Amino acid sequence: MSPVVLAAAAPGAGSVLSTLFALALVIALVFGLAWMLRRLPGAGARGHQGLRVVASLAVGAKERVLVVEAGERQLLIGVTAQQISLLDTLAQPLPEAPQESFAAVLARQQKTMAGAPWTQALAARIAATPAMRRFGERARRWAPLQRIGARFGQAGGAR
Repeated sequence: MSPVVLAAAAPGAGSVLSTLFALALVIALVFGLAWMLRRLPGAGARGHQGLRVVASLAVGAKERVLVVEAGERQLLIGVTAQQISLLDTLAQPLPEAPQESFAAVLARQQKTMAGAPWTQALAARIAATPAMRRFGERARRWAPLQRIGARFGQAGGAR
């Protein structure tokens, strides 16, 4: 073969490899999401209309105590890696806990974490790294970040 024919074939081989890599990435993503869905609590119990978990308490690495509502009754159940045991049938149902919105939970967590000394120390340590100092110098010159920084009470954007 002439060098011209080989040069023309080379870009096609690269596109085939990139296509195969993208396909492998998508397949890995599908399997990864399926694995995560199986690991999420309650992912497999969506089809049961008469059953729902009212409360759950982890008592060990793989041990839980659950209150399950089955029809009108609430059952106290112990769950381990080896077995599931009925501990008691509750005479009085547990009261329904008010559902807090995600925004309220996030706002409460941010307030809790903002005052923690270890978060302030970690933020100071990260800010002291050379890469963050360089980023801060660039960010101070970028107008959109300055507006965001001013909105959150930091004069001049990132420090």
